Amino acid sequence: MRTLKRLTRHLKDKLQQAGQSLTREANQATKSVISSCADEFGAFLERIAEQHRLEWRERMAIHEAGHATLAWRSPSIKRIVITEIREYDGRVMARDTSFPTNISNWYMLSMALAGIAAELQVVGKSQMLTAKYDLQRAHKLATDLVAQGQDATSPPWGTEPDIEGMEDISRAFRIEPPDQEKRVLACGYKHAKTVLAENRSGLLNLAGTLYRQGRLDHAEVIAILGPRPFDERLLF
Repeated sequence: MRTLKRLTRHLKDKLQQAGQSLTREANQATKSVISSCADEFGAFLERIAEQHRLEWRERMAIHEAGHATLAWRSPSIKRIVITEIREYDGRVMARDTSFPTNISNWYMLSMALAGIAAELQVVGKSQMLTAKYDLQRAHKLATDLVAQGQDATSPPWGTEPDIEGMEDISRAFRIEPPDQEKRVLACGYKHAKTVLAENRSGLLNLAGTLYRQGRLDHAEVIAILGPRPFDERLLF
């Protein structure tokens, strides 16, 4: 885990230095966002190094070009945050998108399905998924939404399920969900794919990236991924 700690310090210092180097004429709000992202990002990686497992089911990506994307869910403040940090021409730029989960379970459903969508992109549509936790959570949320009288016309983002989404849902769950629940899942899945596309990284898994680069061994990847089954084919 020393590698993760060094990576933590390097990323945090790099982001903080970039924020400090902004000229006085630079937008103060942008500087504040960069500083906040640096603190959150550094603290997040420190928790990985110290705890050896994820409690929030975070998914993130670190790229050699200084581009990092982090998606995390905070139960304490009831929101889902997607943070994108990119270095461009010597400057660090950050974008923070927050989804308040206390407004609707639809956003939580979307994030559960984002993990499934990212994994489908990696393993291909013919492979067995290992995102069992995400599948279980998505199923429960969809069941709860249907029980609350929600349907395919109810999501806050106002989308209808698409054909591809319906097919992917059937493939992921193996057992065909009831029609109304399936349409709810497909609506959440469509929004999840939009979130992935907007954030570009596809919510790549940090452990997979570092494993592919030889920075982590198999046991460390298992520790980071937690109790979910591990399949090397899922690593980017």
